[in-house]
Amino acid sequence: MYVTASDIEIRTTPDRGRAVFAARAFRKGELVDRALVIIGDTEWADLPAWINCFVYNWPEIGGKGGRQAIALGNGSLFNSSLRANMSFRASAGNDAVEYFAARDIEPGEELTINYSSDHGEPTSSDNSWFVERGIDYIDG
Repeated sequence: MYVTASDIEIRTTPDRGRAVFAARAFRKGELVDRALVIIGDTEWADLPAWINCFVYNWPEIGGKGGRQAIALGNGSLFNSSLRANMSFRASAGNDAVEYFAARDIEPGEELTINYSSDHGEPTSSDNSWFVERGIDYIDG
């Protein structure tokens, strides 16, 4: 199944800026979105500070080759939650990141991933990704 633009929408929130929301219900395990990526060979520490908040550790999430990947489309707009409603993984053959409903998601619900989890899992016990970057964490 392909996700269409009418399945998700972008809104601005007062506390977290731009965010991605479900425009329809998604069932656990369903593909929610797919974002093509640009894969680079630069180490995370060598990236400009403004961009290292938008890259995925490509090999860690299952990608082949390269070190970091920048997700296009909504892939760089999903906010983080320690109890995210989506998981994600590389679709290495397609140079894309795929996002799946980790639980049933209702229309109007913000779509979130967990920046601090291992391998794109939806939950983690801490907000280490934010701590490492000195960013204040706001859970949605």
